[in-house]
Amino acid sequence: MQTQKSVFSRLGISESALRRSTPAQEGAGLDEDIVQQILLNAEPAQVMTGLVKQLDGFANYGLAIRLTQLLRDPVALKDVASRSYRHGNGFYKIVLSASDLYKLRLHIWFAEADAEENIHDHRWWFASRILHGELISETYEDSLSTSDPQFPEYFYRGKQEARAASAELIGISRLRLTGRSVRRAGEGYFLPPGVLHRITGIGHGPMTATLMCQSNPCRAWNRLLTSKDITPDVEQRYLTRSELKEVLKRYLLLAGQACSTFPV
Repeated sequence: MQTQKSVFSRLGISESALRRSTPAQEGAGLDEDIVQQILLNAEPAQVMTGLVKQLDGFANYGLAIRLTQLLRDPVALKDVASRSYRHGNGFYKIVLSASDLYKLRLHIWFAEADAEENIHDHRWWFASRILHGELISETYEDSLSTSDPQFPEYFYRGKQEARAASAELIGISRLRLTGRSVRRAGEGYFLPPGVLHRITGIGHGPMTATLMCQSNPCRAWNRLLTSKDITPDVEQRYLTRSELKEVLKRYLLLAGQACSTFPV
């Protein structure tokens, strides 16, 4: 059986990060459960399976309460806004909690969003629960066949302290489509690092939203492949407090229409 130390290493968690990590102050109940899930399981896949169940238990009522409380706290709202932005792939990335162990994120695609993403993998494990709407996605793998399509490939490095996120063109790669899936509200799943995928649609409803928990990065880079006429948009323009407030108010309004048990 693997030691906890090796498991944390595979999840990208250092011993110093483990010692420093504390749950976020706002709505810390779920955050405490996430930390315990990371500490108590022996394999990354077990951690993610447990996190999918915890996210399911938190949605949608628990999340609505947390967001309502956030809207009533200007200091916490400004803090969350300082790490949240509209992603180049068309969705609002709201980072509700961030620690040395994990990030808890709310992703929102409103109806007008351009949902087709660049093909990419991730530097970290993640667990996700579909809150509203649906996600249509594809997975890919590298191919040597000349019958498979070619894509410009970029070497992406995420933002770290004073260094901005960047994407460097490194060549052309062939990919083979390996699967398509449609995930609807109420479904959960997890994905390990290195799986090439993209979201290609969000259905026809007024909103699609997911609640996602990512592990600490296992590496400093990831792959990003685009259509030939698209340059990846990796700029992170963080939301103001008032912008985040409007996004969350709109989310809660639409979520209230979709969920019969909605808090006052």
